[in-house]
Amino acid sequence: MSQTLPPTSPLLTLPGEIRNHIVEYVLNRELGTAPPPVRRSPLAFASTCRQLYDEYYALARSATIFTISWVSQEHLRMKASILPPAFASSIKKLQLQLPSRLTDLDASALRRWPLKSFGFAWVGLTELEEVYIRYRPEHHEKGVGWRGRQVAVRLLRKLLGEGKLHRLRKVCIVHDGTQPYLSLTLLHGMMKTQLRHSGRCKVQSDLEHGQLLLVRDEVVRDGVVRLSARHIAINVGYSFREAEEYVAVCEQVLEQKLAKVIVTRRADCKYVTPLHAMSDDALRHEVDTLNTLFPVSGDEEPLLHPHVQAIRNLQNCDSYTKTLPDRTSTCVA
Repeated sequence: MSQTLPPTSPLLTLPGEIRNHIVEYVLNRELGTAPPPVRRSPLAFASTCRQLYDEYYALARSATIFTISWVSQEHLRMKASILPPAFASSIKKLQLQLPSRLTDLDASALRRWPLKSFGFAWVGLTELEEVYIRYRPEHHEKGVGWRGRQVAVRLLRKLLGEGKLHRLRKVCIVHDGTQPYLSLTLLHGMMKTQLRHSGRCKVQSDLEHGQLLLVRDEVVRDGVVRLSARHIAINVGYSFREAEEYVAVCEQVLEQKLAKVIVTRRADCKYVTPLHAMSDDALRHEVDTLNTLFPVSGDEEPLLHPHVQAIRNLQNCDSYTKTLPDRTSTCVA
């Protein structure tokens, strides 16, 4: 255990109650920001010295978002076999790296129910509360987005197939610009169709809180609960900001602050086309799609050209771009 904090560190000399408040702030990730790599995670903070380790390591482990690459159940089991069972069961937050080929996600089994699960419970990850899914650059889709939404539905069905993940309450899907038509509104319509014949499962729109709700009713057979009731919140967006702060972005769209949304997206996302490489027609199209991604009241078509000009002005305004949050440094490859 490294001893990087001096014995007289101000943090360690504070009263325990005050120190607990500070540590609680450090451990909690701000919504709308990308999960940090493990080297800058709560787990790393709690490992800086023996006292912090003794006092906060267990709490930090449950607050850390671990990242794994998923290829198959067998591959996951091989990787998880090196973890002590107690460590695996203490992981509550997991970021999932998808395979480079999305067709590896059982494309031929799309219409089967139940779909083969990821196998998290199989390897001891039974206490998961939050799962984060992030697309890769090779997943970029240039069409109308049907395939991207199809993959998202498949991922959610695989998670729902994890019968022992009773604590799972949140799934956050971020595509970093690779799936421009993957949105809550469009995903909701497709999931309603896919789950229509599943019997026990359904999806509910909760756009007021920026999410969908994946619901499964309790199944009782012969007086025994075979499947427990599930309510899982689903967040979707270009970035963690657009996914987890959906309502705030909706308010910006409603207030016609579309230029700020478009420019901030370039600071948050890894694979969005830079503004200098986009034509005005491409910018108009992206501005127009914001009204689909973040539906607001009113049926009038937006006047697109003023927004394009505002975006160009912001792009060239150093005083504004310097105030944008530097979220790219927190992206996990």
